[in-house]
Amino acid sequence: MEIAVLGAINWDTTIFVNRFPSPGEEVEVISKISVPGGTGANVAVASSHILGREKIFLMGALGKDEVGERQIDILKAEGIDTSGIKRVDQESGQAYIVVDEKGENIIHSFLGANACLFPEDIGGVEKAISGSKLLLITDPPLDTVRCAALLAHRLDLQVIWDPGIYVQKGWEAVAGGLKHIDYLVLNQVEMERLTKTEETSMWKEMIATINSELRIIVKQGSRGAMLMAGGTTCSIPAVALEDIGLRAVSTVGCGDSFMATFGAFKISGYDDAQSVRYANLAAAIKASRKETRGGPTLEELAHFCAYLNLPIPPHR
Repeated sequence: MEIAVLGAINWDTTIFVNRFPSPGEEVEVISKISVPGGTGANVAVASSHILGREKIFLMGALGKDEVGERQIDILKAEGIDTSGIKRVDQESGQAYIVVDEKGENIIHSFLGANACLFPEDIGGVEKAISGSKLLLITDPPLDTVRCAALLAHRLDLQVIWDPGIYVQKGWEAVAGGLKHIDYLVLNQVEMERLTKTEETSMWKEMIATINSELRIIVKQGSRGAMLMAGGTTCSIPAVALEDIGLRAVSTVGCGDSFMATFGAFKISGYDDAQSVRYANLAAAIKASRKETRGGPTLEELAHFCAYLNLPIPPHR
């Protein structure tokens, strides 16, 4: 395995509207879809699209229900190693998503079985983690994050973490997971909410008190991404969809495609800034697709690189 992924597996119900309603207002649903999702599973599948089949190991939890069975079948069909998925007597996780005509989204998550992935479960997959080049963590329970990151640190594996939903628990809760990771990935709103400030210098100062070597990537949507490493900060522009002949349909899953692509390019020998550029492109392509797991393949990335004069990555 090249990448181990730890995070949520959900079933997504997505409705598309012209605009988000105000409180107490009713709006018409234009269309709806029901598709597999969950940040952990999304990242695993998006990574597989870039690196190829049979190279991604996924750790997560599903219920002993019909949704769980269906998820396993879908993941196996994508070439994902599902042996690290725990089955529990809980309902499988679900997400309820509203997308407006601009492709922006509001997500409500029911954790369900996802909350049942415990620190003691990490010991059972140590061999798979140790055989990987990188650990990508999204949103398992925070105690499990700390346990997995510590194990990867001891194994000298790089760790990338996107806390996602756990930002709402505040700085004290999330800070405990930062000590043994290499990259923290959040979007702009999440970073401001976590640190309670818009000052980028304060982000670095706060995080440096926990882990001075930690690199920070802030996803900024249509503005691209900010990369903070050591004493430097650089902005990497977004990919304008019109420049590659596409239009925004749904931003659901864009962050997962970003994280997966960044990780895939890092283990392929690219530096941070180069990897973020390809991650921005992958997120833009995903935004043109309704499906949560609509991240591009390596061949699709290579095709759109020609539009942007980006070096075309070698095919595997």
